[in-house]
Amino acid sequence: MFRKLPSTLLPMALALVGSAAISTPPVRAQTGNAHASQPAAAQTTSPAWLQANSRAPNPANASPAAAPQPGTPAATAPTSPDPADPILVHRDPPPADPRAPKDFVENKTIAMPITGERALRASGAWDATVNPAAMGKDGRVIFAYGAGMPVVVCAPLRVCIIELERGEHIVSAPHIGDAVRWDVSLEFTGAADQNTPLVVLKPRDVGLDTSLFIPTDRRSYYIRLLAKSGAYTPMVAFEYPEDDQAKMQKEILHQEQQQKTQVSPITASVDALFYDYEIKGNGPFRPLRVMDDGAKTYIEMPAENAHRDLPALVIEGPAGDELVNFRVKDNYYIVDRLFDKAALLLSGGKHTEKVEIIRQRKLAHSTGSQNAPHGNSGDGSN
Repeated sequence: MFRKLPSTLLPMALALVGSAAISTPPVRAQTGNAHASQPAAAQTTSPAWLQANSRAPNPANASPAAAPQPGTPAATAPTSPDPADPILVHRDPPPADPRAPKDFVENKTIAMPITGERALRASGAWDATVNPAAMGKDGRVIFAYGAGMPVVVCAPLRVCIIELERGEHIVSAPHIGDAVRWDVSLEFTGAADQNTPLVVLKPRDVGLDTSLFIPTDRRSYYIRLLAKSGAYTPMVAFEYPEDDQAKMQKEILHQEQQQKTQVSPITASVDALFYDYEIKGNGPFRPLRVMDDGAKTYIEMPAENAHRDLPALVIEGPAGDELVNFRVKDNYYIVDRLFDKAALLLSGGKHTEKVEIIRQRKLAHSTGSQNAPHGNSGDGSN
């Protein structure tokens, strides 16, 4: 039945059988599968990982292959696993933002430039500046605005209030770093046109440290907030040194403008005034000059006397000394009568300062206020 091959064809047949045994992977039996006896082409498609495993034969189950004969080609290496297989191929997780480029790699370590380092040092120096708190009325803790970062200490189950300047308007909602564990609300007190804004703070826990930003139509507030158990600051307010200085400068300019536009209370002409008065004494209220128009006496005082106590005016008459009232208009004391001799007196405890005013041309003593001949005789200041 079998024919014996010629001896010349035997080595070639053996080489073909060995090559087929090496290149053809064995088919693993499908234990328990009803379709195991069907041809491989008719079987249901297996998962990718199973197909990859079936393409890579297990050396333990492979049949031993005959050694290749000299001159035969080497056996082909098994195919590598499919790169698309998620089990056999390791992949980095995708970026959190799907809009990011595929080659984006987040760099969590950023080199700080010199400008940034200097800015951090300057900010840290301001943060470390002590802003001394002072006690105000009604238990307020007063901070000087701009002198350093204010620190407000709050406590759970307690209300902290930050009071801003009267008439100041908050232009947008305050911003807080920890909006989850802090409650922030706005209130107002006072009349509608000049009300005072209040920022109400309530922490929900202890051990909190955050910051608060309040924008207004006059300035911006940046405040550090702490939440601790126990002691807390119920109300915080501010004083504004720069604004106070600006108000003072404005008042000084206003007074200087008033002095430039002052109108002399003396309505008589210069030729009708009598200037011949002698002034004795060197008190701080020594008049610059004294004059009369025949009916009234005008005592011109230094401008700085507007902020000092007024002296008393005593007139020496035939019946004795008489305390006389006078009006003050700008830098002038106006006496509604004439006199020969008077004195300005200012008591300072046990010592009384005195400046005498003497008219060089005597009046008729019968009336005490009779008009006298007038003439421009100089200012009479000695």
